[in-house]
Amino acid sequence: MIIGYVRNQKRPGKLAKKVAELCKEKGIDFIYFTPKSINRKTGKVKGKTLLSNTWNTVVADIPKVIDISPLCIKHRKQVAYLQEHCVLTDPVDNLLTKENIYELSEDHESLHSISVPTKRINSYKDVLDFIRDYHTVNIQSFYRKDFTKDYLIYYEDREIVVSIDGEISKYSLGDFEEWFKEATDKKPYIVQKFFESKTTSNIPLHSRVNVDKNEDSEWSVTKVFTHYTGDYDDIARLEGDKPQSYDEFLYEHYDRNIADDIIKQIDSYSIEFAKQVEVYRNHKLMTIGIDFGVTPEGILFIYDANNSPGTAHIEEEVATKAVGYYQHLLASQQ
Repeated sequence: MIIGYVRNQKRPGKLAKKVAELCKEKGIDFIYFTPKSINRKTGKVKGKTLLSNTWNTVVADIPKVIDISPLCIKHRKQVAYLQEHCVLTDPVDNLLTKENIYELSEDHESLHSISVPTKRINSYKDVLDFIRDYHTVNIQSFYRKDFTKDYLIYYEDREIVVSIDGEISKYSLGDFEEWFKEATDKKPYIVQKFFESKTTSNIPLHSRVNVDKNEDSEWSVTKVFTHYTGDYDDIARLEGDKPQSYDEFLYEHYDRNIADDIIKQIDSYSIEFAKQVEVYRNHKLMTIGIDFGVTPEGILFIYDANNSPGTAHIEEEVATKAVGYYQHLLASQQ
C-alpha cells in the first residue's frame, strides 16, 4: 500500500514528516512530491521518502491514492492528470469562497441560523442595498492574495460612513461611488452583513475550528483555536504562538452556561457544515477549517472557511487522523 502526499513546497514540512512516520508504523509506503515533479508521459514521479529520519529522493510510479492540498490548484495540467488517474482527498475544484459558504448554508435547516448574508459586489449599488437591509456591512477582497483592508460601512445622518482601522470618513451618495471605485480598483470584492464578534468584556474574538476525517471516514473536530485581541501581554493567534485552551478562554469571559452552550454548538455546527461542504462540492473531503464569530450573548455565526487549514501545534492529532483515513481509502480500493 502506498500513499502519495502532494504539496507545493519542495521540502516536506513538520506535518508531512509526522504523517510519514505514522504511515511506516501502519505498513503504508509514503512518498512526498510536488505537482512539478509529475511526469505525465511516463506516469512516474520524482519524490521523497523518509528513511532513518532522513528524506531520500526516489523515482516511483504515481500512487493511486493521493493526499493533495487544494493550494496545488495553480498547477492545472498536473492536477487534471491526477484527477483522471488517481483517488484524491480533494478534487481541487469548486473551492470554498465566502460567497459560496453563504450559498451552501443559507437554505440549510440548521446552518441557516449561523450563516452571514454575503454577496459578490458587481457595483457600489450592491453595497447600498446591503446597508439598507442590514444597516452595517463590511466589504473585503474576494481573493485573499488581494487582501489589503476591511471596510466597515453604514448610514449616519444621510451620509455614508466608511470606517477603516478606526479612521472614519463620511461621503455623500455621489462621492461614495467615486470612493468605492478607487478603493476597490476594479478588483473583486464581497459585501457581508456585519456581526460584532467579541466577548462580554469587549475583547474581539474569533474562532478557527480544524475538522478532519478519521479512520471510519467520519468528521470530527480536531482543535478549536482562539484568536483574540485586547489588553493582554500575550495575544493568542490562530496559527501563531500556542494559544490558550478554547474552553478555558470561554469560561474566563462568558457565563459558564453560555460557555458550555458555545462549546457544544461549535462542535455540532462544525460537523454539520463539513458534511454540507461535501454535498456542495460533490466530493468526499478530508479536512476543512471553519471560522466562527461569537457575540457577547454567545450567538455563533460562520463567516469564513478554509480549504486547507493550518496545522501548527496539532501536527500529531492531524497526522493520526490522516493516516487512519488513508487506511480507509486504501481498503476501499482493494
